[in-house]
Amino acid sequence: MLHILVNRDGRHLGPYNYDQACQLLAEGKLHTWDIAWPDGSREWVTLDQIDGLADRAFALREQRRAEAAAAATAALEGRPASPTAQFMVSRQHTELPQRNWMRIGIWTAMIGVLALSLFAWLKFLNEKTLMETLERRGDNLTYEQGQPDPFDGIAHAFFNDGSQWEQTTFSDGVRHGQRTTWHINGKTALKETYHNGRLIQATSYDFQGQLSGQLQDGTGTILLYWNDTGIRSQELVYENNNIIRRTIWNREGQLLSIIPPPVQVAPPPLEPITSITNTNAPTVIPGQLPNRARAWLIGKPDTLTPPGQVDKRIDLVYLTQYYTKIVEEFGNPDEIIDGKIYAYRNMRIRNLVDDTLRTQVHFHFVNGTVTLVEALP
Repeated sequence: MLHILVNRDGRHLGPYNYDQACQLLAEGKLHTWDIAWPDGSREWVTLDQIDGLADRAFALREQRRAEAAAAATAALEGRPASPTAQFMVSRQHTELPQRNWMRIGIWTAMIGVLALSLFAWLKFLNEKTLMETLERRGDNLTYEQGQPDPFDGIAHAFFNDGSQWEQTTFSDGVRHGQRTTWHINGKTALKETYHNGRLIQATSYDFQGQLSGQLQDGTGTILLYWNDTGIRSQELVYENNNIIRRTIWNREGQLLSIIPPPVQVAPPPLEPITSITNTNAPTVIPGQLPNRARAWLIGKPDTLTPPGQVDKRIDLVYLTQYYTKIVEEFGNPDEIIDGKIYAYRNMRIRNLVDDTLRTQVHFHFVNGTVTLVEALP
Protein backbone atom coordinates (compact mmCIF):
# COMPACT_ATOMS: atom_id res chain seq x y z
CA MET A 1 0.00 0.00 0.00
CA LEU A 2 1.34 3.43 -0.96
CA HIS A 3 2.14 5.72 1.96
CA ILE A 4 2.65 9.45 1.61
CA LEU A 5 4.59 11.67 4.03
CA VAL A 6 3.70 15.38 3.81
CA ASN A 7 6.13 18.17 4.70
CA ARG A 8 4.44 21.49 5.34
CA ASP A 9 6.95 24.25 6.13
CA GLY A 10 9.29 21.85 7.89
CA ARG A 11 6.57 19.99 9.82
CA HIS A 12 5.90 16.36 8.93
CA LEU A 13 2.27 15.27 8.54
CA GLY A 14 1.28 11.63 8.19
CA PRO A 15 2.28 9.32 6.71
CA TYR A 16 -1.12 8.80 5.04
CA ASN A 17 -2.24 6.04 2.75
CA TYR A 18 -3.57 6.94 -0.69
CA ASP A 19 -7.24 6.99 0.36
CA GLN A 20 -6.54 9.12 3.43
CA ALA A 21 -4.61 11.65 1.34
CA CYS A 22 -7.55 11.85 -1.09
CA GLN A 23 -9.98 12.43 1.78
CA LEU A 24 -7.82 15.19 3.31
CA LEU A 25 -7.42 16.89 -0.08
CA ALA A 26 -11.16 16.75 -0.68
CA GLU A 27 -11.79 18.28 2.76
CA GLY A 28 -9.25 21.06 2.19
CA LYS A 29 -6.99 19.90 5.05
CA LEU A 30 -4.18 19.18 2.57
CA HIS A 31 -3.36 21.28 -0.47
CA THR A 32 -2.21 20.30 -3.93
CA TRP A 33 0.94 22.38 -3.51
CA ASP A 34 2.00 20.63 -0.28
CA ILE A 35 5.36 18.85 -0.54
CA ALA A 36 5.19 15.06 -0.17
CA TRP A 37 7.42 11.97 -0.21
CA PRO A 38 5.60 8.88 -1.56
CA ASP A 39 6.99 5.41 -0.83
CA GLY A 40 9.71 4.56 -3.30
CA SER A 41 10.23 8.14 -4.47
CA ARG A 42 13.70 9.56 -5.01
CA GLU A 43 12.76 13.17 -4.33
CA TRP A 44 10.12 15.40 -2.77
CA VAL A 45 7.15 16.16 -5.03
CA THR A 46 3.95 18.17 -4.72
CA LEU A 47 0.71 16.27 -4.06
CA ASP A 48 -0.63 17.18 -7.51
CA GLN A 49 2.37 15.34 -9.02
CA ILE A 50 1.28 12.02 -7.49
CA ASP A 51 -0.52 10.13 -10.22
CA GLY A 52 -4.29 10.56 -10.03
CA LEU A 53 -4.38 11.88 -6.45
CA ALA A 54 -5.61 15.43 -7.16
CA ASP A 55 -8.13 14.22 -9.77
CA ARG A 56 -9.57 11.63 -7.38
CA ALA A 57 -9.82 14.18 -4.55
CA PHE A 58 -11.58 16.64 -6.85
CA ALA A 59 -13.99 13.90 -7.99
CA LEU A 60 -14.66 12.96 -4.35
CA ARG A 61 -15.46 16.59 -3.49
CA GLU A 62 -17.82 16.85 -6.48
CA GLN A 63 -19.48 13.55 -5.51
CA ARG A 64 -20.23 14.88 -2.05
CA ARG A 65 -21.75 18.04 -3.51
CA ALA A 66 -23.84 15.97 -5.91
CA GLU A 67 -25.09 13.77 -3.07
CA ALA A 68 -26.04 16.85 -1.07
CA ALA A 69 -27.84 18.29 -4.10
CA ALA A 70 -29.73 15.05 -4.70
CA ALA A 71 -30.80 14.88 -1.06
CA ALA A 72 -32.04 18.47 -1.11
CA THR A 73 -33.92 17.94 -4.37
CA ALA A 74 -35.57 14.77 -3.08
CA ALA A 75 -36.65 16.51 0.11
CA LEU A 76 -38.08 19.50 -1.77
CA GLU A 77 -40.10 17.16 -4.03
CA GLY A 78 -41.55 15.36 -1.04
CA ARG A 79 -39.54 12.19 -1.57
CA PRO A 80 -37.48 10.85 1.35
CA ALA A 81 -33.70 11.03 0.82
CA SER A 82 -33.47 7.58 2.44
CA PRO A 83 -36.03 4.84 3.28
CA THR A 84 -38.44 5.82 6.05
CA ALA A 85 -41.29 4.09 7.82
CA GLN A 86 -44.59 4.04 5.94
CA PHE A 87 -47.77 5.05 7.70
CA MET A 88 -50.47 2.35 7.72
CA VAL A 89 -54.04 3.03 8.89
CA SER A 90 -55.35 0.20 11.01
CA ARG A 91 -58.69 -1.17 9.88
CA GLN A 92 -59.58 -1.80 13.50
CA HIS A 93 -59.18 1.93 14.29
CA THR A 94 -57.29 1.19 17.50
CA GLU A 95 -56.23 4.88 17.61
CA LEU A 96 -58.33 7.97 17.38
CA PRO A 97 -58.34 9.65 13.93
CA GLN A 98 -57.17 12.89 15.49
CA ARG A 99 -53.97 11.21 16.69
CA ASN A 100 -53.21 9.84 13.22
CA TRP A 101 -53.62 13.25 11.66
CA MET A 102 -51.46 14.78 14.40
CA ARG A 103 -48.72 12.21 13.76
CA ILE A 104 -48.86 12.86 10.02
CA GLY A 105 -48.67 16.62 10.64
CA ILE A 106 -45.62 16.25 12.87
CA TRP A 107 -43.78 14.07 10.35
CA THR A 108 -44.70 16.45 7.53
CA ALA A 109 -43.32 19.38 9.51
CA MET A 110 -40.11 17.45 10.24
CA ILE A 111 -39.67 16.63 6.57
CA GLY A 112 -40.20 20.31 5.72
CA VAL A 113 -37.55 21.39 8.24
CA LEU A 114 -35.15 18.77 6.88
CA ALA A 115 -35.76 19.96 3.33
CA LEU A 116 -35.07 23.57 4.29
CA SER A 117 -31.91 22.54 6.18
CA LEU A 118 -30.61 20.52 3.23
CA PHE A 119 -31.42 23.36 0.86
CA ALA A 120 -29.54 25.83 3.08
CA TRP A 121 -26.60 23.42 3.33
CA LEU A 122 -26.53 22.96 -0.43
CA LYS A 123 -26.60 26.72 -0.92
CA PHE A 124 -23.76 27.05 1.57
CA LEU A 125 -21.67 24.47 -0.30
CA ASN A 126 -22.31 26.10 -3.65
CA GLU A 127 -21.49 29.59 -2.40
CA LYS A 128 -18.33 28.68 -0.48
CA THR A 129 -15.82 28.54 -3.30
CA LEU A 130 -12.44 27.56 -1.85
CA MET A 131 -9.31 29.52 -2.72
CA GLU A 132 -7.47 26.26 -3.38
CA THR A 133 -9.87 25.48 -6.26
CA LEU A 134 -8.82 28.68 -8.05
CA GLU A 135 -5.88 28.93 -10.42
CA ARG A 136 -4.10 31.80 -12.13
CA ARG A 137 -3.56 31.20 -15.84
CA GLY A 138 -1.29 32.63 -18.50
CA ASP A 139 -3.58 35.61 -19.13
CA ASN A 140 -3.03 36.70 -15.48
CA LEU A 141 -6.70 36.05 -14.68
CA THR A 142 -8.08 33.76 -11.98
CA TYR A 143 -10.25 30.76 -12.92
CA GLU A 144 -12.01 28.04 -11.02
CA GLN A 145 -10.43 24.70 -11.86
CA GLY A 146 -12.00 23.15 -14.95
CA GLN A 147 -13.97 26.29 -15.86
CA PRO A 148 -13.51 28.19 -19.16
CA ASP A 149 -14.56 31.63 -17.88
CA PRO A 150 -12.72 33.88 -15.40
CA PHE A 151 -13.95 33.50 -11.83
CA ASP A 152 -16.66 35.86 -10.65
CA GLY A 153 -17.64 35.64 -6.98
CA ILE A 154 -16.30 35.29 -3.45
CA ALA A 155 -13.58 32.76 -2.54
CA HIS A 156 -12.74 31.53 0.96
CA ALA A 157 -9.80 29.89 2.72
CA PHE A 158 -9.90 28.20 6.12
CA PHE A 159 -7.53 27.12 8.85
CA ASN A 160 -7.32 23.42 9.68
CA ASP A 161 -9.75 23.92 12.59
CA GLY A 162 -12.40 25.23 10.17
CA SER A 163 -12.17 28.91 11.15
CA GLN A 164 -11.93 31.40 8.30
CA TRP A 165 -8.54 32.62 7.13
CA GLU A 166 -9.34 34.64 3.98
CA GLN A 167 -12.30 36.00 2.04
CA THR A 168 -11.69 37.64 -1.34
CA THR A 169 -14.07 39.05 -3.92
CA PHE A 170 -13.33 38.58 -7.64
CA SER A 171 -14.88 40.08 -10.75
CA ASP A 172 -13.99 38.83 -14.23
CA GLY A 173 -10.95 37.00 -12.88
CA VAL A 174 -9.35 39.85 -10.87
CA ARG A 175 -9.69 41.08 -7.32
CA HIS A 176 -12.46 43.66 -7.15
CA GLY A 177 -14.02 44.84 -3.92
CA GLN A 178 -13.13 43.66 -0.43
CA ARG A 179 -10.44 41.23 0.69
CA THR A 180 -10.07 40.29 4.36
CA THR A 181 -7.68 37.95 6.14
CA TRP A 182 -7.73 36.82 9.77
CA HIS A 183 -5.17 35.66 12.30
CA ILE A 184 -5.57 32.15 13.67
CA ASN A 185 -6.90 33.67 16.93
CA GLY A 186 -9.87 35.12 15.01
CA LYS A 187 -8.71 38.75 14.98
CA THR A 188 -8.60 40.64 11.69
CA ALA A 189 -5.13 40.68 10.09
CA LEU A 190 -5.72 42.68 6.90
CA LYS A 191 -8.47 44.60 5.12
CA GLU A 192 -7.98 45.56 1.47
CA THR A 193 -10.09 47.25 -1.18
CA TYR A 194 -9.44 46.53 -4.88
CA HIS A 195 -10.75 48.07 -8.09
CA ASN A 196 -10.29 45.99 -11.24
CA GLY A 197 -7.28 44.23 -9.74
CA ARG A 198 -5.62 47.38 -8.40
CA LEU A 199 -5.13 47.87 -4.65
CA ILE A 200 -6.86 51.09 -3.59
CA GLN A 201 -6.54 51.08 0.19
CA ALA A 202 -5.48 48.70 2.95
CA THR A 203 -5.23 48.45 6.72
CA SER A 204 -3.18 45.86 8.63
CA TYR A 205 -3.52 44.66 12.24
CA ASP A 206 -1.14 42.75 14.48
CA PHE A 207 -1.89 39.47 16.28
CA GLN A 208 -3.57 41.37 19.12
CA GLY A 209 -5.83 43.27 16.73
CA GLN A 210 -3.96 46.56 17.03
CA LEU A 211 -3.52 48.80 13.97
CA SER A 212 -0.06 48.19 12.43
CA GLY A 213 -0.18 49.89 9.04
CA GLN A 214 -2.28 51.81 6.52
CA LEU A 215 -2.24 52.44 2.78
CA GLN A 216 -4.25 55.36 1.41
CA ASP A 217 -4.11 57.12 -1.97
CA GLY A 218 -1.23 54.91 -3.09
CA THR A 219 1.08 55.79 -0.17
CA GLY A 220 1.71 54.14 3.18
CA THR A 221 3.12 51.09 4.94
CA ILE A 222 1.46 47.70 5.43
CA LEU A 223 2.58 44.80 7.63
CA LEU A 224 1.66 41.23 6.70
CA TYR A 225 1.82 38.26 9.07
CA TRP A 226 2.30 34.50 8.96
CA ASN A 227 -1.24 33.27 9.33
CA ASP A 228 -0.48 30.37 11.69
CA THR A 229 1.86 32.15 14.12
CA GLY A 230 1.07 35.87 13.94
CA ILE A 231 4.77 36.68 13.36
CA ARG A 232 5.32 39.39 10.76
CA SER A 233 6.18 38.09 7.28
CA GLN A 234 6.48 41.27 5.21
CA GLU A 235 6.64 45.03 5.50
CA LEU A 236 5.56 46.76 2.29
CA VAL A 237 6.24 50.47 1.80
CA TYR A 238 4.19 52.09 -0.98
CA GLU A 239 4.65 55.37 -2.81
CA ASN A 240 2.48 56.43 -5.77
CA ASN A 241 0.91 52.94 -5.85
CA ASN A 242 4.31 51.24 -6.20
CA ILE A 243 6.19 49.14 -3.66
CA ILE A 244 9.41 51.06 -3.04
CA ARG A 245 10.72 48.85 -0.22
CA ARG A 246 9.97 45.27 0.80
CA THR A 247 11.26 43.49 3.91
CA ILE A 248 10.71 39.74 4.33
CA TRP A 249 11.01 37.57 7.47
CA ASN A 250 10.70 33.79 7.76
CA ARG A 251 8.30 31.95 10.08
CA GLU A 252 10.82 32.11 12.93
CA GLY A 253 11.09 35.89 12.64
CA GLN A 254 14.54 35.87 11.03
CA LEU A 255 15.24 38.51 8.38
CA LEU A 256 15.37 37.02 4.86
CA SER A 257 15.62 40.00 2.55
CA ILE A 258 15.38 43.80 2.23
CA ILE A 259 14.63 45.15 -1.26
CA PRO A 260 16.33 47.45 -2.07
CA PRO A 261 19.09 46.84 0.49
CA PRO A 262 20.22 49.58 2.88
CA VAL A 263 22.98 51.82 1.60
CA GLN A 264 26.30 50.22 2.44
CA VAL A 265 29.88 49.96 1.30
CA ALA A 266 30.15 48.08 -1.99
CA PRO A 267 31.24 44.44 -1.45
CA PRO A 268 34.33 43.05 -3.17
CA PRO A 269 33.99 41.72 -6.74
CA LEU A 270 32.56 38.26 -7.28
CA GLU A 271 35.19 35.59 -6.84
CA PRO A 272 35.12 32.50 -9.05
CA ILE A 273 34.42 29.18 -7.39
CA THR A 274 36.82 26.39 -8.20
CA SER A 275 36.09 22.70 -8.04
CA ILE A 276 37.70 20.49 -5.43
CA THR A 277 38.69 18.19 -8.29
CA ASN A 278 40.62 21.00 -10.06
CA THR A 279 38.40 20.68 -13.13
CA ASN A 280 36.52 23.51 -14.82
CA ALA A 281 33.14 22.15 -13.68
CA PRO A 282 32.17 22.85 -10.06
CA THR A 283 31.50 19.85 -7.86
CA VAL A 284 27.85 19.45 -6.89
CA ILE A 285 26.54 16.89 -4.41
CA PRO A 286 22.90 16.21 -5.37
CA GLY A 287 20.41 16.40 -2.51
CA GLN A 288 22.95 17.78 -0.04
CA LEU A 289 21.17 21.12 0.50
CA PRO A 290 17.40 21.36 1.10
CA ASN A 291 17.04 24.47 -1.06
CA ARG A 292 18.00 22.46 -4.13
CA ALA A 293 14.98 20.16 -3.61
CA ARG A 294 12.50 22.77 -2.40
CA ALA A 295 9.52 23.81 -4.54
CA TRP A 296 10.02 27.53 -5.30
CA LEU A 297 7.88 30.30 -6.78
CA ILE A 298 8.92 33.19 -9.02
CA GLY A 299 7.17 36.17 -10.59
CA LYS A 300 7.36 39.87 -11.27
CA PRO A 301 7.77 42.35 -8.41
CA ASP A 302 4.03 43.14 -8.45
CA THR A 303 2.86 39.54 -9.01
CA LEU A 304 0.44 38.35 -6.33
CA THR A 305 1.93 35.64 -4.12
CA PRO A 306 -0.33 32.87 -2.72
CA PRO A 307 -1.05 33.58 0.96
CA GLY A 308 1.56 32.21 3.34
CA GLN A 309 4.12 31.43 0.62
CA VAL A 310 6.22 34.57 0.32
CA ASP A 311 9.22 32.67 1.73
CA LYS A 312 9.07 30.49 -1.40
CA ARG A 313 9.51 33.47 -3.75
CA ILE A 314 13.10 32.77 -4.82
CA ASP A 315 13.26 36.10 -6.68
CA LEU A 316 12.27 38.14 -3.61
CA VAL A 317 14.17 36.22 -0.95
CA TYR A 318 17.53 36.24 -2.75
CA LEU A 319 17.45 39.52 -4.64
CA THR A 320 20.22 41.81 -3.22
CA GLN A 321 21.87 38.89 -1.36
CA TYR A 322 25.66 38.50 -1.44
CA TYR A 323 27.09 35.62 -3.49
CA THR A 324 28.34 33.79 -0.38
CA LYS A 325 24.72 33.49 0.78
CA ILE A 326 23.78 31.79 -2.52
CA VAL A 327 26.63 29.29 -2.25
CA GLU A 328 25.87 28.66 1.42
CA GLU A 329 22.22 27.75 0.72
CA PHE A 330 22.41 26.21 -2.79
CA GLY A 331 25.96 24.89 -2.93
CA ASN A 332 28.40 25.48 -5.74
CA PRO A 333 26.67 26.36 -9.03
CA ASP A 334 26.32 23.79 -11.80
CA GLU A 335 27.74 26.39 -14.18
CA ILE A 336 29.21 29.91 -14.02
CA ILE A 337 28.24 31.92 -17.11
CA ASP A 338 30.44 34.85 -18.21
CA GLY A 339 31.89 34.99 -14.70
CA LYS A 340 28.79 36.74 -13.31
CA ILE A 341 25.84 34.33 -13.51
CA TYR A 342 25.42 31.30 -11.24
CA ALA A 343 23.28 28.59 -12.89
CA TYR A 344 21.56 25.82 -10.91
CA ARG A 345 19.73 22.95 -12.64
CA ASN A 346 17.24 20.26 -11.60
CA MET A 347 15.26 22.83 -9.64
CA ARG A 348 11.46 23.02 -9.20
CA ILE A 349 10.19 26.56 -9.75
CA ARG A 350 6.61 27.57 -10.60
CA ASN A 351 6.27 30.80 -12.56
CA LEU A 352 3.29 32.67 -11.11
CA VAL A 353 2.95 34.83 -14.23
CA ASP A 354 2.13 32.05 -16.70
CA ASP A 355 1.70 29.10 -14.29
CA THR A 356 4.52 27.08 -15.86
CA LEU A 357 7.17 24.91 -14.22
CA ARG A 358 10.85 25.79 -14.65
CA THR A 359 13.88 23.64 -13.88
CA GLN A 360 16.76 26.15 -13.89
CA VAL A 361 17.52 29.28 -11.92
CA HIS A 362 20.10 31.93 -12.82
CA PHE A 363 21.43 34.35 -10.22
CA HIS A 364 22.91 37.47 -11.86
CA PHE A 365 25.57 39.36 -9.90
CA VAL A 366 26.98 42.87 -9.97
CA ASN A 367 29.89 43.45 -7.58
CA GLY A 368 29.05 40.19 -5.82
CA THR A 369 25.40 41.06 -5.14
CA VAL A 370 22.35 39.45 -6.77
CA THR A 371 20.65 41.95 -9.08
CA LEU A 372 18.37 39.56 -10.99
CA VAL A 373 16.88 36.11 -10.41
CA GLU A 374 15.39 34.37 -13.42
CA ALA A 375 13.94 30.90 -13.98
CA LEU A 376 14.37 28.98 -17.23
CA PRO A 377 12.79 25.77 -18.61
